[in-house]
Amino acid sequence: MNRTLSQLLRVVIQNNLKSWEECFPFIKFAYNRAINSTNNVSPFEIVYGFNSLTHIDLIPLLLEEMVILDGEKKTKMVRQIQEKFQLQIKKRNILHISKANKGCKQVIFQPSD
Repeated sequence: MNRTLSQLLRVVIQNNLKSWEECFPFIKFAYNRAINSTNNVSPFEIVYGFNSLTHIDLIPLLLEEMVILDGEKKTKMVRQIQEKFQLQIKKRNILHISKANKGCKQVIFQPSD
């Protein structure tokens, strides 16, 4: 995450190093809406359930339908989202393991070996 943010800062700010504080909210927004290759969703979508395209898309968050005031409902929604993405991450890890172990021979060692 730090490497990605530093690269975004470098690209946006370029030679004007004194303006990084003004650009940071836009860079943070860009990072939060970028789709992650591990789970195929953005950090924003994991938290709110949809991926915002622009800052204007955040206006519905102020409406009652998007804001869940009941703690139990919010907890249940967050748990469902987390379980969904944990399964996606596990599937992605299995895919990475199978690619990394391609062509390797599985050897099972006995205690006396």
